[in-house]
Amino acid sequence: MEKITCFSFQTVIYALLTLLFLMLSLVLYQRRKLEHVSQAFVFPKISPLFKFGLTICMLLFSGFYFSETTGEIGWIFFGYAIGSLFGYYLGEIILQKTWRTKFNLKVYLFFTMVIIALALILKIDLIQYKTNIPNESEVRQIYIGNTPSFFEADTSYTGPTFLKQKENIEAVMLLHQQIIEKGKTISVGEKNGGQSVFIMYQLKDGKRVAREYHLQNYESYLPLLAKIHESSEYKKTVNELLHVDR
Repeated sequence: MEKITCFSFQTVIYALLTLLFLMLSLVLYQRRKLEHVSQAFVFPKISPLFKFGLTICMLLFSGFYFSETTGEIGWIFFGYAIGSLFGYYLGEIILQKTWRTKFNLKVYLFFTMVIIALALILKIDLIQYKTNIPNESEVRQIYIGNTPSFFEADTSYTGPTFLKQKENIEAVMLLHQQIIEKGKTISVGEKNGGQSVFIMYQLKDGKRVAREYHLQNYESYLPLLAKIHESSEYKKTVNELLHVDR
């Protein structure tokens, strides 16, 4: 019954959104200027958004491809450069509707500087998002695993569960601190087949703090992980046989 109610609610939401977009498209159609009908976009203000959006998408896709295939920093930056050039040029072709388009070097260089500035801001982490570890006094329980999929809203899986013992909470927080500290010394592009670690804090005020890391030097964390994995509480969270009633 609960699933049916949820399905009906989602259907109503989608129906309302569909109606809203239909009305919005009608308004935009009536307000369009006929002299722009032959252009790629009827509303000229959308053109820069499309061009630079396409450039960013191609930049990220090309950089990700070389990162996954080579893992070398030189090839990664080459991927970013070639992807951004191709995306920018492709955007100009679509907007001007011809491949004989003039490449505006000044605009491209300005775009490149903006992207570099944004990347540096994210790297600096001004809001301390990547290095945020709650105070131990605020933590009620902690979950640690390889994936956050157990906490998806639609899942019916009930385990593994959180760790509540003080020594395990301290061990996970120490591991988290080591991940942050060692992560500062890893350069872009290092890759040796590491593994993912997902940590979720359940705070006493009901909030959750979740972080997922891909550990490039996984072996160096094994002593800290062993201390957690060998605890009786952790074994009970991952082994269902230990919950069977005798």
